[in-house]
Amino acid sequence: MSEARIKILVADDDPGIQEFYRLALREFFDVVVARDGLEAWKLFESERPRLVITDLNMPGENGANLTNRMRNHEELGDTPIIIITGTTRGTDLPPGFWRIGTQADLFLEKPVTGDELVTEIRRVLLKHQEKHGKSATPRYLE
Repeated sequence: MSEARIKILVADDDPGIQEFYRLALREFFDVVVARDGLEAWKLFESERPRLVITDLNMPGENGANLTNRMRNHEELGDTPIIIITGTTRGTDLPPGFWRIGTQADLFLEKPVTGDELVTEIRRVLLKHQEKHGKSATPRYLE
C-alpha cells in the first residue's frame, strides 16, 4: 500500500511562478494552486493542506493578511506556512522581521530553486511533526 501524499497549497498570482511550484513539487507532493489570497483562503478551508506556500503581494488579499487569518483558524491554525517573496529586496529590515511579523514558519526570498524549496518544505514539515510528537518519519520526508 502506498503512503498518502502531502497536499500543499500554493498562493501566488504569477502564472509562471505557479507552474514552477507545480513542476518543482510534483514528484513529492500534491499541489493545489490559488491565484490570490481570497481563493487561497477558500482552498485552505476546503482542501485542508498540510502546508501552505504564499507570496506577500497578491490581489484580493495579501499574503501577510492571509497568513494571519490562517493562524487564527480554529482547526487549521497550526498548519505550517512558508512565505516566498521578492518584496523584501532592497529593504533595510532584518529577515526575521518578516517571519515574525507574518507569523510564518519560514520566510524565503525569491528566487528559490526547486531543490531548495523541497529541502525547506521537508525541514518545516519535520519540525512541525516533532512539535506535535509524532514519532515515525514518513517516507516522503526522508
